[in-house]
Amino acid sequence: GSLITDDIRTNEIESTLLLAFDKNLFKSIHLVARVGWSLNQRVIERKSIFGKEFIAANIFTMDNTTTVTPNGSGFSQRRLYGFFYDMSFSFKHYLYLNFTGRNDVSSTLPVKNRSYFYPGFSGSFILSQALGIESDAINFIKLRGSWAKVGNDAGPYLINTIYPLRSSSFPFKGIPGQTISNTLLDPNLTPEFTKELSFGTDVNLFENRVKFDVTWYNKVTSDQIVTIQIPASSGYNFFHTNAGAIQNRGWEVGLNLIPLKFNNGFNWNIYATFTKNVSKVTELPAGNKRVILAGLFGDPEPVFEVGQPYGILRGSVDARDAEGNLLINPSTGLLIRSKENQTIGDPNPDYLIGVTNSFSYKGLSFNFVFNYKHGGD
Repeated sequence: GSLITDDIRTNEIESTLLLAFDKNLFKSIHLVARVGWSLNQRVIERKSIFGKEFIAANIFTMDNTTTVTPNGSGFSQRRLYGFFYDMSFSFKHYLYLNFTGRNDVSSTLPVKNRSYFYPGFSGSFILSQALGIESDAINFIKLRGSWAKVGNDAGPYLINTIYPLRSSSFPFKGIPGQTISNTLLDPNLTPEFTKELSFGTDVNLFENRVKFDVTWYNKVTSDQIVTIQIPASSGYNFFHTNAGAIQNRGWEVGLNLIPLKFNNGFNWNIYATFTKNVSKVTELPAGNKRVILAGLFGDPEPVFEVGQPYGILRGSVDARDAEGNLLINPSTGLLIRSKENQTIGDPNPDYLIGVTNSFSYKGLSFNFVFNYKHGGD
């Protein structure tokens, strides 16, 4: 028999310094400001040993095997530190403005690209408070909007192509060696950024027994860090790099109802959601109309294609003539396959609906959920 030990150790250090300022600047204007610094380090170590041919039965230790060999090891270290600020202004408890910003420095990006800044802005106006609405029918009305940019770094060791160590079985006859990876890494990798613009409203009615919120958003992610498939004639099968931009826009709607609420403690609560997202690839690296997403199935294959939704599926299809009729091989009677793959489906759903019912009574609760997905191949 044989025995494998696998020792995996994970260590994470987090450090945060935060300074806060809270003061009434004027009679009607209040400011809450925070500035800070944070540091995060993650270290993962792994070491595996393989032992074979037990000396004595039922003693499962490496000392009880005749041959012990390395079975793989690994080390990963990632460091990220950043400076940030957060300022919130309020005016008469009905107008709120918020400004945020953060500058990160990551060890996983090239030196020239490892420092990146991303800001944000949001505002809200509580209409019911500003107009002095006091009614059992209308309890709360808020209008809100925001714009934000968020940066994201890469995983560790994705900028330099290396020669991984191989076991004694490579390349042949017990001679150890090294071989270059089949994935090409990009030494000019940049952080990916997501910019999002959103507007929405929150409305509470009938003593807060009906709550309604709706949000429209437009989100654009650029310089996505992905692994794409490239021709093997290049010497590699895959390329880990920044690959264009994708846009997501849509609606998120929430409805909370309390149909029953009794003095004896029995409550019935319904929460329903509706989400609709439309994605579109807007940009790819120069000279590429279509990029195959790596690491997934081959036929059909998910792709990035300019003007198409994210991950649209392309695969083999039966050949047709100009009028759309299927072509048949007269000698076999079988359908003739097209020489080129075509778009055969969009995996993204048209919309999603979820409904949660909650019943509670004196500390006891019962919940059940309905989920519905429309569309998506």
